[in-house]
Amino acid sequence: MNQKTALKAFRLYVGQGPRRSTLLVAKSLRIPAHSLAELAVREGWPARARQIDDELRRERGMQARLLRCARTIKGKGLRALRKSSLQAVIEGVHAEERRQRGRAGRRHPKLRMAEIDQIIEQVVDTVRDASRGLKRSGNRR
Repeated sequence: MNQKTALKAFRLYVGQGPRRSTLLVAKSLRIPAHSLAELAVREGWPARARQIDDELRRERGMQARLLRCARTIKGKGLRALRKSSLQAVIEGVHAEERRQRGRAGRRHPKLRMAEIDQIIEQVVDTVRDASRGLKRSGNRR
């Protein structure tokens, strides 16, 4: 079996999820099951697949934490908007951003700060839009 076929087989194997089977991969690629099973054992496919699964679980967990941080920041920003000026709201959002970055950095040094920056930018835009809406409606204090 050539390297290209072996790589394709491994990708199919990993893509099957927790109920992986070299037999299904062999049928899919129309190659002998015994040679694929030997390759899987020799290359350590089950262990490699578990490592990939673990990495994906960690990644999903980080994405969930980022979303919770964004919701917290957005909620605090909107609450502050109802009470004070736009500048105070933006300062509050940035203060919460610094707090969340500090917490995330201590727990997850590899956390993608670009994602946090993008979320913060969206929150600030939302706060500004909400502020403009309040000014137009005359509900601003």
